[in-house]
Amino acid sequence: MGFIGSHIVDALVRDKHEVVGLDSLDETRHPDGQPGYLSAGARYVVTDLRVGLSLEALDPPEAVIHCAALGGVARAAREPGEVIDANVLGTVSLADVIRRCWRVKMAIMLSSFSVYGSGYTYKCPNCGAKRNAQRSVEQLKTGRYEVICKDCDHDTNITPITTDAPLLPLETYGATKLTQERAFTRENTRCDTRILRLSSVYGPRMQLHGAEATILGQIVGQVKKGIGPSFF
Repeated sequence: MGFIGSHIVDALVRDKHEVVGLDSLDETRHPDGQPGYLSAGARYVVTDLRVGLSLEALDPPEAVIHCAALGGVARAAREPGEVIDANVLGTVSLADVIRRCWRVKMAIMLSSFSVYGSGYTYKCPNCGAKRNAQRSVEQLKTGRYEVICKDCDHDTNITPITTDAPLLPLETYGATKLTQERAFTRENTRCDTRILRLSSVYGPRMQLHGAEATILGQIVGQVKKGIGPSFF
């Protein structure tokens, strides 16, 4: 029933699928309870994925799209125990029920770009040299915020991270998403299993304020309030 999951439900309903949405209605994300934007063409069940018995009582689906997680780097830093417990144990419980009770045809899990940490590579368009994202305090004090080529002092450009890049999450949320991936495997679900690592998703229904708001959400929230965001 969250930002991404609700849009997925909308799309599935438009395509004439029978959809059941599960959500714990976490008070931080849904302080007013069930949101008003939910599609009337789907059925919704309020439950916690960590409670396996509640999942077993549901009619077996043909496919599962797992979007559930407590998000936000700030919240994960403030409540690491709750975020780890919900994200990891909830995924383990769901994978277990898929394997033992549901036997679905396909299971898809939404992971995060944060599993890569800061493994960005920068390439100099002038000389072709590559380097990491480190910038010195002295450089920043001069007003040069781009990553500078050590060989020719030219500004570099970021290069895309490939799916075979090292998985080195830097914070608790990213670590829980990587652990979710490890738990949500074909071996554990016994079905065709896919994992999507999303990055910087934005659009209607995204959270604009609070600990779970992404940087894009915070910027949009500031603009809507008439506050000019600062970029560095």
